[in-house]
Amino acid sequence: MNHLSPCAALVAAAAALCIAGPLLAQTAPAKTATKAPAKAAAKSAPAAPAEKLSSFGNAAGSGKLLTRDELRACFKERDELAARRVQIDAEQKRNEAERTDLLSAGEALKAELGALDRSSGDAVDAYNLRAKNRDEAVDAYNTRQRKLVADAEKLTDTQSLWKSECGDRRYREDDEIAIRRGP
Repeated sequence: MNHLSPCAALVAAAAALCIAGPLLAQTAPAKTATKAPAKAAAKSAPAAPAEKLSSFGNAAGSGKLLTRDELRACFKERDELAARRVQIDAEQKRNEAERTDLLSAGEALKAELGALDRSSGDAVDAYNLRAKNRDEAVDAYNTRQRKLVADAEKLTDTQSLWKSECGDRRYREDDEIAIRRGP
């Protein structure tokens, strides 16, 4: 799954605002002065600045705006998902290193088997013990790897859910600033 880092998401949001900013600040063209002078004076007063909106990477965003509480929850879940991705990636690197070690141990056992003195019961017993230990290590590795794959799939599903609930929704930049400042 393609996941933007928080920094890349901020850059994308800033670029979207640079493009959309002038569009958000435009006002309707002034109508002819056929109305009463009081109304014309009220119309000529400076318009309130347009509310700045942002989204989590989808520049267009869709659906209703996130409330401040929803936005806070989305930020929290996004950070938790990113931390979990880091954990899974680190675990995968450890598993790959262990896999390499197990393959090397298997090759060493094959080479040792060719030179094994089968007439010596002690040598055969020692070899069998090493082979049994390696097989148990392989079984443990396979169990951890299956769990890691299941965890990675669950994370991917959770990230997809987050994207539909948060990532494709717009929010007020003022709410983001308030959340980052703290309570």
